Amino acid sequence: MCNTYLGPIIADDILRLILSFTLLVDCIILRYIFTYKKVWDIAFWITFVGFLSAMATYGYLANHIYLQNTFSYDGFISCGAIISIFGLLFSNHSRHLRFANNVFSRNGPIFFATFIVFSLIYLSTLNYDSHCVPSKYQFFIDILQIVVYPLLLLFSISAFLYRLTICLSAFMICMTLFMIENIFFIYHEFFFVKEYNVLFEEIVCATISAFVSMAAIYILAKTKKNYKEKKNGSN
Repeated sequence: MCNTYLGPIIADDILRLILSFTLLVDCIILRYIFTYKKVWDIAFWITFVGFLSAMATYGYLANHIYLQNTFSYDGFISCGAIISIFGLLFSNHSRHLRFANNVFSRNGPIFFATFIVFSLIYLSTLNYDSHCVPSKYQFFIDILQIVVYPLLLLFSISAFLYRLTICLSAFMICMTLFMIENIFFIYHEFFFVKEYNVLFEEIVCATISAFVSMAAIYILAKTKKNYKEKKNGSN
């Protein structure tokens, strides 16, 4: 039987905001790295570690304290942490390298190898109870949260680690899907949820998160445009 606890719901709303703002900060850092040539790789990795720490804290609360039915992000957190550590260790060397526009560049093979290995590790650690899915809507949200977001983020940080400009597009796709999820969440909560005790809080948090995602998308789109203009101007 699947029980709903108020604690994890509130924690999920808080996590939604923390993750949104953390990824926004990462997108801002990417803008300064690509557009203004700032050597802020260390700041990027530290911020992403903060993102992983928030997920780890939520996982502990949901699984160990409230015993809420949820999937395990342990594999994603571990894989993201390892990539972040490599990023921190190699920042002094890689930050001076130019970004490559082609994923099949010199670093392409090792990039794909890194992404595939960590993706398989993450997928093999998933712990999801398919018998506790109340609706098709929830299954759709779970697929986004369990499979799509983690793999996109692993792809994004791996691309950034190996200095590939495709990391901008990957982050932008991730934030776009996050924005769409928040919009669907708001629609679903407003029209279908009958429990009103936390409805207002959930809608407010999701709305803020959606606007934060829009801001991140705008920043990344502008960064891509500026970087492309500078690249074409230097040729």
